[in-house]
Order: sequence, then C-alpha cells, then structure tokens
Amino acid sequence: MSMKIKTVKLNEIFPYYNNPRDNARAVEPVIESLKKFGFIKPIMVDKDMVIICGHTRYIAAYQAGCEFVPIIVSDMPEEQAKRFDGQFMAGAFRIPRTFNF
Repeated sequence: MSMKIKTVKLNEIFPYYNNPRDNARAVEPVIESLKKFGFIKPIMVDKDMVIICGHTRYIAAYQAGCEFVPIIVSDMPEEQAKRFDGQFMAGAFRIPRTFNF
C-alpha cells in the first residue's frame, strides 16, 4: 500500500456517507485541539477523495473554518478501505477523552 501526503482545500474531499458513526460529542474537543496544535494526524482519503478515516477531523475543520487540511491519499482496495476505519479506530480511540495538563 502506498500513501501520499498532501494539503488540499477542505472542499476537495468528501465524507463517506455510509459512515455509521455519530461522533458529534467528539467534534468540539477536536476543534479545540486543532486550535491549539493544528493538524497532527492527516485525514485519509481514497483515490476519489472520499474519506476513509477522519470524519470527525473533517467536521471539526469545517466548523473551525479551516480552508486547507492535510490528507493521506491511499491506494488500498475499496473492500479493505471499508473495513480499515473500523479496525484502525477500534477500542479507546473512539471514546472522547479529556486530558489534564
């Protein structure tokens, strides 16, 4: 699997509309993180610029008024991409957390 990282306009990438998650509670903490630290982890998209992994970052970037976002363009097969997000984000990664710095 090869990946290319680049920066694109937010309106050049598209959510996967069959994404089963409702991460509405996680959006505000991600917006705060973007304001403090910027993007640490790019949004992963397929060759058609549809999001594979990073829907919450996409929504947070939109709500925060970001014009550009970093992306990783993946060439993984469609069936693998459909399973990837669920496998990659299993467990604690999906749970909004707080940090005490």
